[in-house]
Amino acid sequence: MNVHSIARQVGFIGASRLDGLRFHMLDIVPRFGLSLELILFSDPPHYSLKLQLFWPMFYIRLWNASYEPKDSMCDSWGFAFVERGLHLNWGAHTKIVDLPWDWSHVRWDVRLPDGTWVPKTTDEYQPPYSDGREVREFTYSYVRKNGVVQVRTATVYAERGFWVWRWLRWLGWPMRKWEGIDIRFNDEVGERSGSWKGGTTGCSYESRLGEGMEDPLRRMERERKF
Repeated sequence: MNVHSIARQVGFIGASRLDGLRFHMLDIVPRFGLSLELILFSDPPHYSLKLQLFWPMFYIRLWNASYEPKDSMCDSWGFAFVERGLHLNWGAHTKIVDLPWDWSHVRWDVRLPDGTWVPKTTDEYQPPYSDGREVREFTYSYVRKNGVVQVRTATVYAERGFWVWRWLRWLGWPMRKWEGIDIRFNDEVGERSGSWKGGTTGCSYESRLGEGMEDPLRRMERERKF
């Protein structure tokens, strides 16, 4: 008996790094978490039991159904810890309970020409900005896979954001900070430019200690693919 015949006997379908091991009646997914759910899937309609005790995740196929889920992809009954939230599911309805260590945004700052930081004004998406942030323009080049070079004008300003644990906002600790640049292009950038999906017209990129505005932009020019 060879490996292929053994695989057929146990119902083995395939394996991948992201999806794990797939069998006819069982999927074993290499993912951390905690969950217990009865799920009604579509295409074709069937019920599965999702069971996860930290690692890995198991999907156990149970029985076929004669009706589609009310939600577009699946209905679920049970609970699941997803990132920093508890999801309580009942059919097509979900209640999300934020956990104490979920990150809650505190504020955004922008950098002035003298290097100081001030709170970012809201509902302003193009210059001139009333908060006085420093805004600069740079030429940005993007080389598509077909060799076409897109030359754009990038409008850039420096910003930083702060987050704290949701249930400790009053304490302001622990705090997480992100600092980088906001970029707006004068035309679409990337492989999907001109398509119905559309290219990228704006994004952000993280900066490193001591960098100005052009440094992270040039790193993005070298490293990032749209």
